[in-house]
Amino acid sequence: MGKLSKGTLLCCLLAAASLYHQWDSPGRMLSAAPFVFKQPFNQTNPNWDWCPQAECHNSPLCSPCNRRYLFILATGRSGSTTLQIMFEKLPGVRLSGENWGVMNIAATMMEALQQGKPEDELFVDDKSVEWGSFKHNAIPKGAMACAHQNLANTLNPPERWILEQSLKYDSLTEEDGNTILGFKEVRTEREGSWTAKEAAAYYQEMFPCSRYLINIRSDTEKQVQSMESEFEFENGKSVKSFVEDGTNFHRELAEELGDAARLTDLEEWKNNVDVLNEVIEWLGFKNCRFNTILHENHDGYQPDRERHLNLDDDCEYSP
Repeated sequence: MGKLSKGTLLCCLLAAASLYHQWDSPGRMLSAAPFVFKQPFNQTNPNWDWCPQAECHNSPLCSPCNRRYLFILATGRSGSTTLQIMFEKLPGVRLSGENWGVMNIAATMMEALQQGKPEDELFVDDKSVEWGSFKHNAIPKGAMACAHQNLANTLNPPERWILEQSLKYDSLTEEDGNTILGFKEVRTEREGSWTAKEAAAYYQEMFPCSRYLINIRSDTEKQVQSMESEFEFENGKSVKSFVEDGTNFHRELAEELGDAARLTDLEEWKNNVDVLNEVIEWLGFKNCRFNTILHENHDGYQPDRERHLNLDDDCEYSP
């Protein structure tokens, strides 16, 4: 797998910010969803029903809780593609597929800014550097979240026809700002370079208004067999150890994320659609029930062409 350099990633983050956000006046960036704050710096949560646990540090640069997210973080060969396809059917939800774990690289951005020396205090929230080669004004607490969100948003854009008609709106926010965005990823573990607690802290800070489906496969023997048939492992680590470490990591991640996360197990839902319908209710959708379980990536990476997923016409988000 090719890797992005930190320099390339920073360029991507800046490009994402300029592409996804619109400006309504010099120096004022529109938030991901329309919301009026009475004070320029505040902790108002405009989406309390979706993320009551969120810490929202709003400023004129960024209102990190304006956009709602749903992430599916899973071990490989555990049914994550099926979950992505099924939950994207919910109204007002748009989930993209995997992104080679690029958010893991984004998580190292603050490490790059600090160069491994937090005591230098060059890029501390709400603190300016008055002079020297690293001079800058104070960066408001929470402002960095929008750079990371913009990367995720740009990797999951609206359909082309919406973009082509965007001139009809004051901004893309008007048409797409209330959509719940997210992706599914099987590379969150970062091969042991961070702990589940560190991963949870990153998502909680950069995507504070989020829900998570953390998916595992308790039948690790079948999971190992599936991986061995589809992938080649060249790092000397056994597939069994890889699967066991990944499963433990995701269990711990679900625990660290607390009430914002729901731990699901392929062995519990693959033949029981009621398990996933309970997740729909937990997310806050009403009159929504899956009628079947899809089987994406069956026999390798083939879509399910036999089953058809239907939701009731009056399915809606109504917490």
